[in-house]
Amino acid sequence: MKKTIAILLVLVIGMVGVWADGVENTLGNEAEIVITTSVTPVALFGVSAAALVEADYANATAFNGKVSASITKDIADINTLKALTTVGWLSGFNNTGTKFTLSVSITDLVNQDIATADPLSLTVTPSTNQEVPAATDVRGKLDSVEIKVQGVEAEIDLAPAGDYEATITFEVVANA
Repeated sequence: MKKTIAILLVLVIGMVGVWADGVENTLGNEAEIVITTSVTPVALFGVSAAALVEADYANATAFNGKVSASITKDIADINTLKALTTVGWLSGFNNTGTKFTLSVSITDLVNQDIATADPLSLTVTPSTNQEVPAATDVRGKLDSVEIKVQGVEAEIDLAPAGDYEATITFEVVANA
């Protein structure tokens, strides 16, 4: 009896491979699961009071938490502007396949208290367009470009009393 049970078990086990060979689904001999997803395109830039660190570029949320559309830099002594003075940082984040370029422009310092006072000339560094590169194997980034301004010493020395204001503007000028 034991010998008969053993023979039946061997036959059953041996036949499983034969039976499995004839199993098919409606597609043939294999089935698959295809996984699809997408990444939302993000092209961002902004200004900050301090340079960003690598962790700030980890993702769009981290980047957005560190930059702003606008910051205010208070210069306590106008004489500081006789030399190049850091007023902020420009950074960019891009996960798209298209680079974009930012123009840099600055207005003169205008006296807010005396409308007839001559504006004071300012220059900004960098004065050239800044490029946020396209993503390749990782996101493209504009890595914290230091923004500096400088006034004309002779104009600063003759400036009438008052509160002055100037604006540096960064604007997208090209996508390529």
